[in-house]
Amino acid sequence: MNKSELIEELENRSDLNLKVSETIVNLIVDNMKKALFDEDRIELRGFGSFHIEYYKAYTGRNPKTGELIQVSEKRLPFFKVGKDLKERINQNGSNLTKNFISPYLTRVRSVLREPSNLPNLLTCSRILVVPLIIVLLYFDGRWINLLTALLVVVAAITDGLDGYLARKYNCESTLGKLLDPLADKILLLSTLVMLVHLQRAPAWIVCLILCRETAITGLRAIAAEKGVVIAASAMAKYKTIFQIVAVVSLIIHYPFLGADAHSVGIIFLWIAFLYTMWTGYAYLKESFNLLMSE
Repeated sequence: MNKSELIEELENRSDLNLKVSETIVNLIVDNMKKALFDEDRIELRGFGSFHIEYYKAYTGRNPKTGELIQVSEKRLPFFKVGKDLKERINQNGSNLTKNFISPYLTRVRSVLREPSNLPNLLTCSRILVVPLIIVLLYFDGRWINLLTALLVVVAAITDGLDGYLARKYNCESTLGKLLDPLADKILLLSTLVMLVHLQRAPAWIVCLILCRETAITGLRAIAAEKGVVIAASAMAKYKTIFQIVAVVSLIIHYPFLGADAHSVGIIFLWIAFLYTMWTGYAYLKESFNLLMSE
């Protein structure tokens, strides 16, 4: 609350007019400023106290350039919260936790305790990690690139783990069957688009891969509506592996473990592209035959 809002609040809560309220607030504020200037201590009972703190001169670093700079001594106002205000804040915080946060935490714990929910949670985690990967790709550097590549690898591992858990606990669901391939495409295609933006991957290859994935996803949806299931082939699984290796290598970008990560990524991207186009043709042929027979 600033001074003008304080004047307006005083006017609304009392029988005083605006001019009188302004005079009272200005008088209080001016006296507080004078007291602090004279290095006196101001105490508002129950609310807190103000006093001047001295900070000695020291040698620091410029946060932008990293150069050493001499910081002069300072006199700054310091506020210490009072007992009543502290108790009120703690009470409001506990009420917030009790009324709003606790129900959600209880629900999250119940979801995590149920093994049948783990596959879908892992699948959703692959989607949720995509924004973080996109943000990290804007920051170029060896270690940040390795961290981003590690996130992609972990996300790719969850792709196999969620299917394994779904079969182990016999909890395969329609939602999981829908989200699993969708999460893979969101993860890989979003990262490939960012790699084009960073000029690490050829745009035309990524565009054709994007068109293929979109077309096959549409065909699968049409086939599913007609009760026809188009299963993933072994070559399509190899295609996904090559795509992941290509993406991870292109994210690393710099020489790593004696190998040129960027060149390795381009080679695997070409292999993934050929597999993508071939499996796309196979899917189109199979979908056409199945739909025509229906």
